[in-house]
Amino acid sequence: NKLNAMASRSMQTLQAKKNAQSAQLAAVSAPSVPSGPNVTTSTIEEDAVVEYKEIQLPPPRPALPLSQQSTQSSRHSSRADLEQRPPSHVSGASSVSQDTNNNVDEVAGEVSLALRRGLGSPTAPHSCSPEEQLLWERSHNALSNSAMTSLLCQPNTLSALRSLFAAFAEQVEGLWVLKLVSSGQLGGVYRLLDLYGITPNYLTRAQIRQHFQLIAASQSKLKVPAAAAGGGCGLDLPHFLKLLVMMVLCATPTRAATQSAEAKVEMMLQAWGLTDRKKLLALQSRML
Repeated sequence: NKLNAMASRSMQTLQAKKNAQSAQLAAVSAPSVPSGPNVTTSTIEEDAVVEYKEIQLPPPRPALPLSQQSTQSSRHSSRADLEQRPPSHVSGASSVSQDTNNNVDEVAGEVSLALRRGLGSPTAPHSCSPEEQLLWERSHNALSNSAMTSLLCQPNTLSALRSLFAAFAEQVEGLWVLKLVSSGQLGGVYRLLDLYGITPNYLTRAQIRQHFQLIAASQSKLKVPAAAAGGGCGLDLPHFLKLLVMMVLCATPTRAATQSAEAKVEMMLQAWGLTDRKKLLALQSRML
């Protein structure tokens, strides 16, 4: 009997343990359902709203005044324009430099063509004296030489002589010409040669007037636009250069008689300082 009772109790204990384990397994596998009076659908919705508010973007900034809006808009548009432009147009300096180089080349080509034409003919007008006819012929031959054209059309030389011409020239009927006597910025040819010490040290005013009239006759013979401006009272840039050549050939020292015409011109342009930009700037600052 005792053995039966002990076996019965053991069986009950084992069954109780099995029931407890089954209950635990059932509790773990079953979904947990929240309960209680404080857990409602509205509470869950409020939690969701709170979480959404935490990730919202900050409110937009106040609108700028109209003046600031236009400035900011122009900055953005300028930046966009620069980003869309080709590299060659982003830098204004390169564009300006390119335009300037093109202009210099164009002027050099026109001046070179005009110089190669010389005085239009190796023979001076019939009204010229024998001395003038000889000077005309020498100047025409010198200008017809390609070496003379290359010398005067060198970029630095031509640029300096253009600046010199512009400083003493004046506008007549829409064209810039250099007169013998002028009321322009610094004056005409007479004033130019006085300031640079060419007259009376190398040439007299009578000689300068003679040379000017010969070059003006050549300009009229070639029928360039400046010949008709103001009755042909002034010389354009190429004929101003021709005047300088004629002056040099007349004023060259006897010790340089064996030199070529272009060597004489190069020597005297430097001796007179006509291609010295600093000298021209000093004269302009002193006279204006």
